[in-house]
Amino acid sequence: MPDHAARSWIHTSGSTMRLTPLATPLANNVSQSLSTRSGRHARAAGDPLLAGSEAAMRSAVAFFGREFDTAADIAVQAQARAHPYIVPMLACAQARAFALAGRQDEARSALRTMGENIWTGKQVPGLSPIDDETYEAFSAVILGYLGAGEEAEPHARRSLTMLAHSGRYRSTAGTHLALARASVHRRHPDPEQAARAAVDAVATIDGREVPDGPTVGRAAGLWCMLVRNNDWARLASVRDLGDQVSSGRHALPPGPTI
Repeated sequence: MPDHAARSWIHTSGSTMRLTPLATPLANNVSQSLSTRSGRHARAAGDPLLAGSEAAMRSAVAFFGREFDTAADIAVQAQARAHPYIVPMLACAQARAFALAGRQDEARSALRTMGENIWTGKQVPGLSPIDDETYEAFSAVILGYLGAGEEAEPHARRSLTMLAHSGRYRSTAGTHLALARASVHRRHPDPEQAARAAVDAVATIDGREVPDGPTVGRAAGLWCMLVRNNDWARLASVRDLGDQVSSGRHALPPGPTI
């Protein structure tokens, strides 16, 4: 699976996803279909790599259906029997789901498991591995979910350093957005840094997405949050961000959050 596709199943956790009333039942139906087909095949074949990959995908479907406890449970149940290649992916799936379910201790435990099981071998067919860079990026995203901006920021910056000149524009944009979130979710928020990071995310994409695509939409959600504070709304960097995401602002659902 190409890097951008593999990252999409989990790194789009950097956004706040809102599903329509029809989307959640659809996500549940897809999850059930995956379970009954690929899961049965993987177990019958006795293939821990395939079974673990299937569980990671089912967990992702549940996550984006906003079934966070279910998403975590799927990943937890698959962890013990998973191939070492998949173990950090399942730990990451647990961490993000636990974080948004408000289960902070379990989220942090899963983050530690991910960090202790970074894959250093060769890439195998299927999902891209959790390597050093993806560990840093996902840690930034998940710690941002936990409101631990001070902890998230160095992870985001290490990820950006590793991604420099890689050409992986989607991953780079996602990490810029994680840095933006970290800048807001800290004891002393830095709205200027948040806005600049979001502008960097939009600049990284540079027209490679459709208008109002996910990066612009997520940056627009950040802008909406920033301008709720009258003092922040007057900052030049926040006004600049508003100009950069003017199209995405009109496509947002009511009450966007990050």
